[in-house]
Amino acid sequence: MMKNSLKPFLLIPIASLCVVTSILYVGCGQKASSSTSNKRVTSVSATATGKNEKPISLSTGKASSTVMDSEDPNREYAMELDTDSDYNRLAMNLSQLVSDSDLIVKIKVKAVKSFVNDNGMIQTEVTPEVLKTLKGNYDGQKLYVNGGEMLYSEYTTNEIIQKSLAGHEDPSGNATQKYVKQTVNNQYILSPGEEYIFFAQKRADSGLYFSTYAYQGTFKLTNGKVENQAITKDSLLKDIEKSMNGSGKVLKAANLGSGTPSFEESGFEKLLVSYQ
Repeated sequence: MMKNSLKPFLLIPIASLCVVTSILYVGCGQKASSSTSNKRVTSVSATATGKNEKPISLSTGKASSTVMDSEDPNREYAMELDTDSDYNRLAMNLSQLVSDSDLIVKIKVKAVKSFVNDNGMIQTEVTPEVLKTLKGNYDGQKLYVNGGEMLYSEYTTNEIIQKSLAGHEDPSGNATQKYVKQTVNNQYILSPGEEYIFFAQKRADSGLYFSTYAYQGTFKLTNGKVENQAITKDSLLKDIEKSMNGSGKVLKAANLGSGTPSFEESGFEKLLVSYQ
């Protein structure tokens, strides 16, 4: 979505972003073709690196980052971008998601820092408070996800974004202190204070821990329930439902069939351990 107050300067500039281009997304887990929409942003194709693909580096000073240690309910947005990708490989079941993760941790988000990577995509570095380690060894690593929120003024310091908006930057100055939000495949945008079960895969090139299979690797915790709003159409969800309802398991699904399915946290954690 795009705020009405910004229509005058965004009607033309975003047209330049509508040109189909090829960019490389980091940390997604597999190759993908993607499209990004924002009323006027309608077509951006992309590929995502996988285990055997040559990766790209993170942003190296070409763009500033926005650090948030608390959530502002009154935040105003200059742009809200929704990116959808078609991946040629995702986890088909929970066993695969567990097996392909180097680290699985229950976390409380302490702080997040969003930035634009070298190819024009917002990503977020998460500083976690680890409440429980379910797989692997946690020794202070930061975690990374695609998508995030950052100040428009910092977002536009990235060279790719500058070229896309060339000649059409905010002439009124109204957007400077507003934010840009990019959501990728409906994956959660992590905020301080929230709790998650985070599946992470260590990248061979950088040693950084990105969410495993992109949006599949972040499960939000709320009042003893686990859910992932991004996997509603995946076979992964059907597998979890089947496993949580399976005979011989003291595991119970809650809320199946209504909105985003949620599962009892304790049962979900037991299921994860059973696959190791």
